[in-house]
Amino acid sequence: MLWGCGSCGLVKCQRESRVPPKIRELIEILEAAGFQNNGGKGNHRNYKHPNGGTAVTISGKLGDDAHRYQEKLVKKKLEEMK
Repeated sequence: MLWGCGSCGLVKCQRESRVPPKIRELIEILEAAGFQNNGGKGNHRNYKHPNGGTAVTISGKLGDDAHRYQEKLVKKKLEEMK
């Protein structure tokens, strides 16, 4: 069965077939960049860099697939810290 991408309409688009990272992988990236876990409630974790900046909240169980917005947020925060 053929399917199309919701954003571009192409059959077998790369955006739809990529494997999202796990929540644990996003956390490992943040911690490797120097972010520290400031706790959270439930399955939410708040990470803040010692040099300042706004906090990054990552929600979800460690084995869950990360949402695209979470990937973008982590990437944005890493770029801000450069």
